[in-house]
Amino acid sequence: MSKKRPSHIDRIRSDADLTYSISLPFQNQDAEILIIDRDNQVEIAVADIPVPSSYYAHRDLNLASANLNLIRENAVAQWIIDDATQVLDGYDWKESNSRSRSGNYYFDGVYFKCDRQNVDKAVMNAKKFLTILEESVLQHSQEFSSYSIHTPPSEVLDQK
Repeated sequence: MSKKRPSHIDRIRSDADLTYSISLPFQNQDAEILIIDRDNQVEIAVADIPVPSSYYAHRDLNLASANLNLIRENAVAQWIIDDATQVLDGYDWKESNSRSRSGNYYFDGVYFKCDRQNVDKAVMNAKKFLTILEESVLQHSQEFSSYSIHTPPSEVLDQK
């Protein structure tokens, strides 16, 4: 069994000057927006994000052995990530992937830099990214019947 390799976000988490916890009602954990002051530039990382099930880093999905449903589900998941990150197109954003003990890679966030005077707008864009992503992940889980999400508010109300 290989050792877990820390992601870029894991490595900068302890350096964060500011951390904002963003409650996501359909997830089992809050997302985080991490802000690291690097002199005239600020690095912003969005961590603990909702991820569509069956989303694989390109190097993980073996098309030769995958079935068509898995390929379709992964393609839709990739589209969701691409669509949500459009709000970050004004930045040179990068995807952060972690390697699990099993050797697979999983998507654990995005990060980018901006000028210090634009940090407020960048944080708002990071929050928009989370909202767009969460909504799309919920639709993805419903479409593919792969509920890896927390109990939705509708079910909580039904239980009352």
